[in-house]
Amino acid sequence: MRYYLTKCGFQALGSVGDDGKPKRGRYLMVSMSEDVLNFFPPLSRNVLNDSAVLPVIPLFTGKKTYCNYVYHNDKFNGSSAKHKRNEYRIYLNKELENHCYYLEAQDIIIMRREDVEELDGEEGQSIYYLDVLKDHSSGDYISLSRYVEDYPINGGNALYDGELSFFASRVAAVKNNEYESDIVIDPTVTKRIEQSNAEMRANLFNPATFRDFVLAGYGNACAI
Repeated sequence: MRYYLTKCGFQALGSVGDDGKPKRGRYLMVSMSEDVLNFFPPLSRNVLNDSAVLPVIPLFTGKKTYCNYVYHNDKFNGSSAKHKRNEYRIYLNKELENHCYYLEAQDIIIMRREDVEELDGEEGQSIYYLDVLKDHSSGDYISLSRYVEDYPINGGNALYDGELSFFASRVAAVKNNEYESDIVIDPTVTKRIEQSNAEMRANLFNPATFRDFVLAGYGNACAI
């Protein structure tokens, strides 16, 4: 089983002030390592700021939601900006963070991808289960923190091949309770889709994603 690990940075989380509020948008910076990028959907260097919508189930909410995964690539697309960008980000939102600033600096994010096959020959979907280690004195945190620090890529990112029993148990609990039938979508996700061109919008959706957005629009009360 493969896991993606990343340690939250103060700046990436919006440089939260003494008032507990971030000064800018919040995101997770994704390593440029090819192995890490293969954990996520492929994005094109030739499409300006290419993006995907990631289906995520945070284990601390049990609800399926989506977030924007963006390749900021104006460096390769004719930008005249002084500081051209070449970086991948996962943007946080209120639904992902359970309507609070749940993630804090130095927390460790753990993600596991599960490829789900659809019935009737329809295209499947890769779902990302996500959990957070917030107790920085726990054995699991200390062990994985050392692993991330020793991993041979920069940026506080790592891939872990093996089993994390505490994570697997929480995934099983979510599946047993079928919480993932509740689908919530943050307005920042739909806004980015609306601002995309027609070709990009077409690439963002497959049958499973389209169904989720329709269900969310009907408050999970619509049978498809």
